[in-house]
Amino acid sequence: MSAPLRFDEIARELQTGREIEFTFDGKHYSITNNSSGRWCLCVDTNAGSFLLEDLCPFGQLELLTTKIADTVLEGVTIRTIFDELLYDPSSLWIL
Repeated sequence: MSAPLRFDEIARELQTGREIEFTFDGKHYSITNNSSGRWCLCVDTNAGSFLLEDLCPFGQLELLTTKIADTVLEGVTIRTIFDELLYDPSSLWIL
């Protein structure tokens, strides 16, 4: 990505079924769909990859963006992380 993205731009990408990866507070997070047809929020650490939250079925994209906006990581909502550019823009991947 050439410029940092705010939450509404991330939400638009999620609503088209795209997956998102980003780094915040030194941890790598991903919003992806799994082989069971569900959206998941995961974190990758030195100890491995962990499921933080099973969000919703793949086809419920409005619910996905609502849940992601309100999800809290390290005391901060994901909406705030993107709107206030608290994530590492160089780590953002939209797949």
